[in-house]
Amino acid sequence: MKKRVKIEEIKRLFEAHEKLTLKELKSYINLAERTIRDYLKILVEEKLILAIGETNRRYYQRNYAINEKPIVIVVLQNGLEVGTISFTYAKGYQFSYSSLYKGERFPSLENDINSSYALFPIFENLIPESTRRERLLLKDGKILNPLELLLELDNTHGSFDFLPLDSFVRYDYQKRDKIPNWKSIKETILGNNNFINLLNYELDIPLEALTGKLKSRELYSSLSGYQHKIDVNLDHKCKKITRVDKEHGELAHYLLKPYASDKRIKHTPYLALNEHLFMSFAKNELKLDV
Repeated sequence: MKKRVKIEEIKRLFEAHEKLTLKELKSYINLAERTIRDYLKILVEEKLILAIGETNRRYYQRNYAINEKPIVIVVLQNGLEVGTISFTYAKGYQFSYSSLYKGERFPSLENDINSSYALFPIFENLIPESTRRERLLLKDGKILNPLELLLELDNTHGSFDFLPLDSFVRYDYQKRDKIPNWKSIKETILGNNNFINLLNYELDIPLEALTGKLKSRELYSSLSGYQHKIDVNLDHKCKKITRVDKEHGELAHYLLKPYASDKRIKHTPYLALNEHLFMSFAKNELKLDV
């Protein structure tokens, strides 16, 4: 698993850069030179990159001649079709607006058709980081492309939805049983509540899940960011906080940020209180559109 993740990391560098030398690759990833050479050999054998030149002047570049089926995903925002984003190793990423879309265009995606060697920041920033990203990367024994990771997200900033093009049928996605988007509830959360709610509820979640020790990719939130997160719902009648049953299609209306066992993540006491305080101040006092 770790080996394939590192190979995917190198592949993503070739999505962002047309060609790279061994020295340049070493500056991007924390691996021994011999290990990088071994991984490059695998990518060359898989015909995903080409080795150009002699040993002391060799560089590697993307194989533009590779014949591959593109990954194509439909992008929706607040239930409305915005456009499609596609990826091939030869051409990189392309985002195209739908002719039906009449809303504002996304930052850095002003053209009808936009191209990039790397996944566009507005979508890359939706993908979790650290160990949560690693859990999502492996699915059914296959390492996913960053674009395919978008299909694995349950909740996203900006009320985005992502669907495979071959399974997309145009209908009113706003009528689905979806979580309310942020714009529709932020006045209630930040305007009407001047302090956080302190709940004397039972946590009906295994300790291993709370500390992030379990490896299940279904267990944790796919919302972006570095912090350890779990999708939860509140049972007000029984006064319990329960983990969302994703396997049966349950939607999460709340997010739990417990302390994680991962030493790379610094524990921040009273995190929820601080986040609510700063967001409330930004909206109500500074009049920022948060």
